[in-house]
Amino acid sequence: MNVNDENDILPPLELEDNTLGKQELEGNTLEGQELEGNTLGKQELEGNTLGKKELEEDNTLGEQELEDNTLEGQELEGNTLEGLELEGNTLGEQELEDNTLGEQELEDNTLGGQELEGNTLEGLELEGNTLGEQELEDNTLEGLELEGNTLGEQELEDNTLGNRNWKVTHWGNRNWKITHWGNRNWKITHWGTGTGR
Repeated sequence: MNVNDENDILPPLELEDNTLGKQELEGNTLEGQELEGNTLGKQELEGNTLGKKELEEDNTLGEQELEDNTLEGQELEGNTLEGLELEGNTLGEQELEDNTLGEQELEDNTLGGQELEGNTLEGLELEGNTLGEQELEDNTLEGLELEGNTLGEQELEDNTLGNRNWKVTHWGNRNWKITHWGNRNWKITHWGTGTGR
């Protein structure tokens, strides 16, 4: 993910009255656009970033506090999002107990090919289940029609994050990737036990 924008000071869970999750992204987008001067990725949150810089104390990601820690390589109270553990912490409403976001397990489930309470991100039907607080009812991440549904509280109408275009591609039982092209470029790719493409 490559994002660069100006920074603003924010209280816990507020991006200038906009938040990820339950609050609104007032006409802003998740990838390259500004969240009232704040962005995801390498945009600074109180002089810090979600990438490799720090989120100062009293700032949270979802329900979990990132106290002087970062999302990429840095520690989340002694843990990292990549390879290390988020013991007793949550990402959104789900607890990552002794598990990780990378290849590790989320309570014996993974973001890749494993099941999230009987549902999979690669099976791609989260019917009656939520991603954050939002329901993906009969829609799939790879079918790419989340029209009228929201990711957080923001609507993905006509398959866009804001005004940008995005697509989710899924292969096999274990492989999935999310690719976005706009003024900003980012890509999320995961390969499980299957063959990556």
